[in-house]
Amino acid sequence: MPQIKFEKKFGQSPVFMASTLMEDGGVPKGPSSASLLKEAVHVISCGYEDKTEWGKEVGWIYGSVTEDILIGFKMHCHGWQSVYCIPKMPAFKGSAPINLSDWWRNEQFWVIGGVSSHLFALFQGLLKVLAGVDTNFTVTSKAADDGGFSELYLFKWTSLLIPTLSLLIINIIGVIVGVSDAINNGYDSWGPLFGRLFFALWVIIHLYPFLKGMMGKQDKVPTIVVVWSILLASIFSLLWVRINPFVAKGGLVLELCGLDCD
Repeated sequence: MPQIKFEKKFGQSPVFMASTLMEDGGVPKGPSSASLLKEAVHVISCGYEDKTEWGKEVGWIYGSVTEDILIGFKMHCHGWQSVYCIPKMPAFKGSAPINLSDWWRNEQFWVIGGVSSHLFALFQGLLKVLAGVDTNFTVTSKAADDGGFSELYLFKWTSLLIPTLSLLIINIIGVIVGVSDAINNGYDSWGPLFGRLFFALWVIIHLYPFLKGMMGKQDKVPTIVVVWSILLASIFSLLWVRINPFVAKGGLVLELCGLDCD
């Protein structure tokens, strides 16, 4: 193959082109470590793929909404071999939290996801396993200027918001009712209330980013979401009042009065 065709296909890196001709790949003999590092930086640069077949037949494959699967599949079909690289110095640190404000932000979003999208995913999985009801999903494009998928980037209010908003309303109602009840019943009612207030406030604090987002988009929140959330919160609150195990159910409550009835 002429040199110009190699450059059009693999780019203008003689070391990289030499490695593509090797039977098992690898690094060609001769170049020093410094020159290899320089060529590696050149190959991974953003402008290396200009006027080449990168993005079409070599390397990253563009024009697909499932590029991660397509890239691996096509590269293996073209004879490329995958190598799991574990350098002595970590190449990427990842997105793990590095301070308390981050393990806290992650925990907040974990709670929000657990009572919304993860909860719906659980029910959908159960429907698929038990009833054979399959669910469909739409894979979005990564290109922000893609006209065909532009509507997918608009934030839309869905039924996923109802469980989270209902849980938030239930805990807010619980805090208000609990404090009011303790004020009316006197000092002895505050002791058992502290534990319940702690967990209720813990949930509210975790859902604070969600509440802040709801308040910021108040003019765009569909009425049906608010109505369903209040309805569900009211139903579960009344159900809890009905089956509350901490309150005696009917009959006479016998207590020690301090008198000798005999």
